[in-house]
Amino acid sequence: GIDRIVSDRRVAPPAPPAPLGTSRATTAAPTKRAAVPADVDDDSARVHVVFSTDCSAYQDWQSEVVFHSALHVSHGGPLTRIASGCDAASQARLRRRYAELYGDLFGRCLFVHFTPKFDKDADSGKTYYFYNKPRGLEHWLAQPNSSATLTEIVALIDPDFAFLKPLSATLHRPTALVARRPRP
Repeated sequence: GIDRIVSDRRVAPPAPPAPLGTSRATTAAPTKRAAVPADVDDDSARVHVVFSTDCSAYQDWQSEVVFHSALHVSHGGPLTRIASGCDAASQARLRRRYAELYGDLFGRCLFVHFTPKFDKDADSGKTYYFYNKPRGLEHWLAQPNSSATLTEIVALIDPDFAFLKPLSATLHRPTALVARRPRP
């Protein structure tokens, strides 16, 4: 077979995509923590990067930029795309695409998790697209066999993010903390 080059690493041609799962848990269950290549900063291996999208072609493109840029800078932790509202054909197409692009990295350290559409407000019935982000994240975290179990730190980014360097688990100054006690 023809070898593919992914981020200056040779990987074997991909296996066929996994069969579609149920609508409740559609992420393949990872069997162990993502393997960290020798040239990767171990600190970034502790950071699982997650981003939320819909199933539009535009966000497919953005997702590939996130995955490619993470591989280019050797981010060591796993990455998961949370894709909301994809029909079965779109799910199969994305799995095939990622298997073709990323070979054995897809399902080992690059993941896609499919959720239902969460864009309707239960009280008003109005469409609010931004509900997909928090509810998709909640759906992913609630799955017992999801890629959420791979690391202790989750970084939620937007799909228009591109890596310039690996994300670090280390805070370099006390003011970098996000969570703080409320002031009296």
